[in-house]
Amino acid sequence: METKELKEIAEISFGKNSSRMTKEEQGNIYNVDSLRQDLNYLGEIKPSKQIGTPATFNEGDLALRLINPQAAVVSPATAGSILSLNFAKIVPNRTKVDEWYLCYYLNEAEDIQKQIELSAQGQVSTIKRLGAKFLRELKIVLPDLEKQKELGQIYRNWLIYRHQTEEALVQQEQLVFNAIAKECTND
Repeated sequence: METKELKEIAEISFGKNSSRMTKEEQGNIYNVDSLRQDLNYLGEIKPSKQIGTPATFNEGDLALRLINPQAAVVSPATAGSILSLNFAKIVPNRTKVDEWYLCYYLNEAEDIQKQIELSAQGQVSTIKRLGAKFLRELKIVLPDLEKQKELGQIYRNWLIYRHQTEEALVQQEQLVFNAIAKECTND
């Protein structure tokens, strides 16, 4: 296993202030709902072979929320969204890193959390915001590419399972509450 800085294994872009965007761009900004949608996307995600603009997400890119960090692999549902100040666009070099492994590592690895905690020391705010320099120099532990793909697929399968379980719980909750409401009206 080797350790690389994020800038060595991916291209990183940062968005612009929404006040500098056209009305059309403002209507298509990647946001927290887009991130959730991508994390819960059940279909296949194929990394785009197109070279997009630095300000637009392509399918297979990673979107990283910079405030209270969380990453997602961009799905076809949100591809084409505009990058704003609150997100970074990460385009992995797929000869060095698997996008699902990188998503797992950014979201779940204890090492990343420690790096974020160390960078936040001395800050008054409890809200964690990643800066450009910090993000570029973030240390990523890389097993060989085949192992990354295997681990990335396990993480992807877990995300799908978690989403389906949450959906089933919501449906069960609705059934229970509807049954209770029906019993209350029958009295």
